[in-house]
Amino acid sequence: MTNFIQLETISKSIKRYVFAIILSTKKKNCSSMSQSIGISKKHLYEVYKNSENNAKQIESLLIKMVKKYWKKELPSVLIIDPTHIKKWFAKDIENLAYDYDGVIGRSKQCLVPVIATWTNGKITIPLSLTFWINRTFTQDYKEKRVLAQELILKLKALIPFDYVTMDGEFASEPMLKFLNKHSINYSMRIARNRVVISEDGTKSQLQHHPKLKLKRNERSRTIKGTYKGTRCYFTVHKRYSTSRKSCNTVYIVSSLDINSKKQVEAYNIRWNIEKMFRTAKQSLGLCDCQCLNIEKQRTHIFSVFLAYSKLEEQKFFKRKKSPEQILHHLRSQKPYLLKFQSLLLEQTIMS
Repeated sequence: MTNFIQLETISKSIKRYVFAIILSTKKKNCSSMSQSIGISKKHLYEVYKNSENNAKQIESLLIKMVKKYWKKELPSVLIIDPTHIKKWFAKDIENLAYDYDGVIGRSKQCLVPVIATWTNGKITIPLSLTFWINRTFTQDYKEKRVLAQELILKLKALIPFDYVTMDGEFASEPMLKFLNKHSINYSMRIARNRVVISEDGTKSQLQHHPKLKLKRNERSRTIKGTYKGTRCYFTVHKRYSTSRKSCNTVYIVSSLDINSKKQVEAYNIRWNIEKMFRTAKQSLGLCDCQCLNIEKQRTHIFSVFLAYSKLEEQKFFKRKKSPEQILHHLRSQKPYLLKFQSLLLEQTIMS
């Protein structure tokens, strides 16, 4: 048998749990996964007995994976983005928050982890997280921007990356000054109504700036300028829908000295974290943990991170388009894999 997912350096309880996340087609809580794949609920729940240590073990393994796949000739990008883990009807889960959900158009109860993910464009590995809580629910309130900065500094000391990319939520004066202070390159979406000054002294909102007006079939354009005293590059990009029947205009702020086409490519790599969120929520049960303790919730999230990273690894090796293709193949082989689960869990998750 060919080794598929090797996890020699972590505890057997984590191996079982990640194995269950990948193969189970039901909800990703211990009871449902136990019914789906035949591992006892008691054995699955062992992963929560030492939650904090297990989460650290997984995070350490994910860091090692990044170092393994880092290559000088490929981009190395850190992506920071918050997401919602819906807990609409929960009452006693620690670190619950209320945050605006753009899908439903109102604020709902959820956990809000700010997540750091690494990618080289070929493989994507979620690395770390920290929870945001509303100001009214905690005495130690920190803005999402501050939590993102803490993650960036933490990972800067652990992994090499060329630049960090984030959505427009983080494109603020304090964030730009923070990144410049620590000599960290960046590429972020920025609101169209931000007032900037171009090199020729023209002061205007991005959407009205004469230097950023696209002509004819022009798709993107980049200028140098300043925002709130910070020197950077501004890019306008016309983004068409798949059918090309509609388009919208996106503005990007960056410290990278590259042409407009590469500016767009540098920011678009951020989409890898959105694809990770989709797979983690729809196929790997990111939102399914019912534990009340936040460290147990963290362990579940890191286990999903590990499951996703290993699927990404196989997608890369087998030259597939998405981790879902690997996942669907594995689940089609579930009866065979479950037959050998006791052997597989000794050295690997599956073969």
